[in-house]
Amino acid sequence: MNKNELKEPKFQSRVKVGWFVYAGGLVSEELFEDETPIGVVAFKNQKGYYVLSLEQEEISWDNTMECRHLYLESIKDNYDPDYGNASCRHLDFLAQYQNIKLDVLTYCKEFTDGEKLGFLPTPNEYGRFWQKKELINAALRLVEAPLYDGIYWTCKLSPEETATVFSMTTGSYEIEDRTEEFFVRPVLFFKYKKS
Repeated sequence: MNKNELKEPKFQSRVKVGWFVYAGGLVSEELFEDETPIGVVAFKNQKGYYVLSLEQEEISWDNTMECRHLYLESIKDNYDPDYGNASCRHLDFLAQYQNIKLDVLTYCKEFTDGEKLGFLPTPNEYGRFWQKKELINAALRLVEAPLYDGIYWTCKLSPEETATVFSMTTGSYEIEDRTEEFFVRPVLFFKYKKS
């Protein structure tokens, strides 16, 4: 996708999980041939919507093994179990400050440029998506995108060069070595806007 194509969607409270989000800002339950879908609404709450990318890749969390200090800083400061967006921005800031490249965050940031950056969900957020998996996968089938299944990296770092992964197959999470390769599928969050 042309990274400059994404426009802020005009979300309304009637939008539902499984609806399509288009690069031009349109959000609809319908597929339009003349529009470019970039994601599917995966979850909604009182504040807004989580939009799941149509694309995913199997990569390591980081392959440098330089994140021990980053983990300690992130735990000490402000890892938020309910907001992957804030946690990823904080980790990205720490990584840039320490000149460390984190493969998963780089992939998520490249999902789109501008104010809205793709992020890696927390285990709690994945749990909410897992509850809506059937609706999400029904929409993904319609656009012939990879189904939301398998094991995905979360933004939660753990000690000893590990991080948490979430299984969209079983709805459970566990700890894995950060050099292992698991799926990454960027997510965007949009706040409700008045029509």
